[in-house]
Amino acid sequence: MTADWKVEPDDATFEQQVVEQSFKTPVLVDFWAAWCAPCRMLGPILEKVVEARAGKVILAKVDTEAAPKAAGSFRVQSIPAVYLLDRGEVVDGFQGMIPESQLANWLDERLDRLSLLRVADLEVADPAATRAAYEAWLEQHPLDPTAVLGLIRLDQEAGDLESAKARLAQLEDRGFLEPEAEQAKARLQLAAYASQDIDALDRQAGNEPDNLAVQLQWAQARCARGEYALAMDRCLKIIESNLPSEEGQAAKSLMLETFQVWSDEQAVNQYRQKLSLLLF
Repeated sequence: MTADWKVEPDDATFEQQVVEQSFKTPVLVDFWAAWCAPCRMLGPILEKVVEARAGKVILAKVDTEAAPKAAGSFRVQSIPAVYLLDRGEVVDGFQGMIPESQLANWLDERLDRLSLLRVADLEVADPAATRAAYEAWLEQHPLDPTAVLGLIRLDQEAGDLESAKARLAQLEDRGFLEPEAEQAKARLQLAAYASQDIDALDRQAGNEPDNLAVQLQWAQARCARGEYALAMDRCLKIIESNLPSEEGQAAKSLMLETFQVWSDEQAVNQYRQKLSLLLF
């Protein structure tokens, strides 16, 4: 009888026992064969390490003779080949024999990272617990961008923009920002425009169509409310009217910030093209 922390899939059961299971619990996949001496040496070590972490990870022992299609899908060229799967994606892997201590450290580091990523799923349902998890992680891993960005999202959701900006500044002090951090920076900038009185701006913008400062404020307020297309159209008009002006440059910056956070890739590409035509 196979232990609850170990499965032995073939091609027929690989999708269910490995890929689908990885959406619930990370799966460590061991591609091996009975004729492979290093496989026979690594196998007991894998089982010992995974059993000690039962509940956190599942070991899938995949005999390449019984599951050639599965091995082919992973492009396995030599064995033993070990891969860690989470949510259907390969997180990391290695080939060949490694000592137990090295394997344990390798696996713990990646499981800890995966547990942190899964915490993000609870940000809406349980923000307090999520915040505590991020803060605990940062005590051991100062300035870890995943945790810092998680706290920035929580701060922004709670309306604490100053705290969110301070956390972002800590990441900027490193001299670079990850793409996710650049997106967070853009979101914070757009959120700062939310305090503007949209009704008053509607009236003023309608009464003063040639006042570029007012038109820019209107576009900023629309961006803060997620009305990106309306805002981008107005920005294009400002840029077309007077690109060298302070308002024209600010409108260009607003468009670039919006492109960072707008999830409609097709719309972003269309507005990028329109902006490029005006700039070049």
